[in-house]
Amino acid sequence: MSDRVVTYNFNNLNSIRGGAAAVVLVSHVIQIYFLRIIGLNTPLHKVSSLASEYAVVVFFILSGYLIAHTLESNIDRNGKLCLRVYAAARFARLYPVFLYSVAVSIIVFFVMDVLGLPGRSTALRLPGDLYAARDFVHLSPGEIKTSLLMLQGMLEINGPLWSLYMEAKLYVLFACALALLNGQRGIFQKLILILVFYYVVKAGIAFNPSFSRYTVMWLTGALAYYIFNRRPDWGNRIIMCMTLISAAEFWQLHQDAVHLMVAGRDILVAILISWMLFKLRIKVPGSKRLADCSYSLYVTHFPVLLLGESLLISTGSASIGTSLGMAIISTAFAYVVALLGGAIEVKKSLIQNGLLKLADFVCRLRLKTS
Repeated sequence: MSDRVVTYNFNNLNSIRGGAAAVVLVSHVIQIYFLRIIGLNTPLHKVSSLASEYAVVVFFILSGYLIAHTLESNIDRNGKLCLRVYAAARFARLYPVFLYSVAVSIIVFFVMDVLGLPGRSTALRLPGDLYAARDFVHLSPGEIKTSLLMLQGMLEINGPLWSLYMEAKLYVLFACALALLNGQRGIFQKLILILVFYYVVKAGIAFNPSFSRYTVMWLTGALAYYIFNRRPDWGNRIIMCMTLISAAEFWQLHQDAVHLMVAGRDILVAILISWMLFKLRIKVPGSKRLADCSYSLYVTHFPVLLLGESLLISTGSASIGTSLGMAIISTAFAYVVALLGGAIEVKKSLIQNGLLKLADFVCRLRLKTS
């Protein structure tokens, strides 16, 4: 145990996560409320789009780093990777707030549909608008089903969910790879892990555009964890990360040879961001409150903003002043919705413990009946 770093302070990373969520929120406010008036080919659009794109990259890198820490802590406590505990922790982290975001999305859709608001009865734009984030919003039961399975869906009503579907798959893939590397498992268990790994990769490539690209970003964060927090004898973990990164890049290059320059740029950017986050440990002042509900803010704000836009379009107003007023109101409402979701986020440990107790109870019940 002497070669392990056992104390970690992730407060600065929480502040970064809160700041990144705020950047995505502001970018979508600009996209939904102001691009309809000023158009796409403007400096504001270019800056907000770039900021939003790299805020999402930061989310993926942070996720890779923190999941690597979670898995290694799991191994430290149990002697090997306990997949049951890991699965319960990930479910408790992802699904309660995700289900909350699904509920928010369905409510927004229901309100737009019942009231016959623009986006349902008519297009979500006025004559003369230069841009519309959405023309019409549809939501089918099939979409909800595939969304709950973390495959794909509900992206018209809640666009940011695309990244959550990728992240959920990466949780599974990295755990499978580390469980295989960690050893101490029978042939049958290893076979199951390999099959799960294969089918999750297959689903990611089939359902999630740019899956390989964001896999590289995520794995760069995991690699940074081993480089900055572990000693050189953790080389096998580093080799595993490098192998997975290479496989993801190979797939991208196999699909499009022109991707070579883009791949090189993405890797360099990911390395630079990782160095800033985990070596320099930069902080975002004043983002502590946002950090407490950053996940909820990310997955719930978009439908709330769409509802605000729909109400704005229904008034027939095309003025910048009215758009600004509705942007402020809907942003404030989105924050309140996120705070309610944040109350669910802080319960993740209780939810995890409840899931583990339920699993133990089912196991004991099965042993008694057998």
